Amino acid sequence: MSETRLYIATRDLSAKGGVPEMARLVYRIAAEGGYDPCLVYNVLDRETDVMFTDLPSRGFSPELEHTEVDGMEVKAIPRVLPHLEFTQYVTNRQQWRAALADADVCFAIGGPNQCGFPYVLQNKPFAGWFATLLWDDRAGRIQSASLPRKLRDYVSRPALESIERRVFEAANFVYVLSDYTMDRITTEYEIAESKITAVPHPIDVETFSPDGPTVPKDDDELRITFVGRFNDDRKNMPMLMSAFSQVVEAVPNATLQLIGAEPDSHVTRAVRDNGLEDVVEFVDYVAHDELPAYYRTADIFVIPSLQEGLSIAGMEAMSCGLPVVSTRCGGPATYVEDGENGHLVPNDDPDALSDALVHVLTDHDHREQLSAAARETIVSRYSEAQLRSIFLDGFERLAAEVDG
Repeated sequence: MSETRLYIATRDLSAKGGVPEMARLVYRIAAEGGYDPCLVYNVLDRETDVMFTDLPSRGFSPELEHTEVDGMEVKAIPRVLPHLEFTQYVTNRQQWRAALADADVCFAIGGPNQCGFPYVLQNKPFAGWFATLLWDDRAGRIQSASLPRKLRDYVSRPALESIERRVFEAANFVYVLSDYTMDRITTEYEIAESKITAVPHPIDVETFSPDGPTVPKDDDELRITFVGRFNDDRKNMPMLMSAFSQVVEAVPNATLQLIGAEPDSHVTRAVRDNGLEDVVEFVDYVAHDELPAYYRTADIFVIPSLQEGLSIAGMEAMSCGLPVVSTRCGGPATYVEDGENGHLVPNDDPDALSDALVHVLTDHDHREQLSAAARETIVSRYSEAQLRSIFLDGFERLAAEVDG
């Protein structure tokens, strides 16, 4: 008997952020569980996009690419008229239909849930694992967007939220990264709580552990680290710089390390305006399996965000024994217990964030207690062994739905 064919609709693996890591994880769990998985997604590549000027020669029928990425089977589908965001899974629906023709089980993985829309259009039973609502994800960053981008987002919002509602309503069941996201979905779209399960991202506690190599650091340096898309307005870098300027007044040997990108102008301006050029270090993209060395060297992981569906990086840092100091921005409250394994502070409050960071940096015993509790929290509650059965059970439920 052939293996059950499982399709995972998701985001292009070349994209930054946690979604590609979620997709890789589920692909591996599915393969190890006896399924025949394949990732399928719209390609984020302007060279393959079909624009208005291409239509006379290419029409609406670009060819999908059946390939392999990082040892995983992938079907990559060009976008057609991508600037009309709410049509992205409609104008290339013929390619999606061909890609999913042999599907036995359908699953979707995204930040927002739009990648599940092809299943809705084809009336296929499916489930998904999502991080956030579309506008929760977008509201912060839109403030610094160009005028054309702002206009596009605001004009597209009603159609995109209609798609979002249809995906939630059509799904057989939904996994979300945190209780926060579950509450937002039930509040915004009145989806029954019984349909939604909070499933945080499992952490590889063997790779992300306190033991192993570290990156260089001066002996007397106390390092605060952040990993993520810090150019995104939602990450609230200006507030972090305001807080950190107070930290260095109290702790002169404190440094801040931001990992994940080349800083854009609004981030460098926040550093410069607070006089932090000598104590803030930017590190461009770091491969996922190299991150533990950075976590082990740090003393605190900080999450200054305005909104987070979860922050997988915060959980990985805790698995390496790193205390997390986070704003009350949503998802991190799932795993950060104030005063036990880290600290939670009010949102967008630089004074409160500074006070918490200084407290942890200057009280060595407290920091050690938080560190041990952080590691124990992840190992006992969020290891892959604890959570992988949830996905395999979900795939079985979907297969039974199709067979029935």
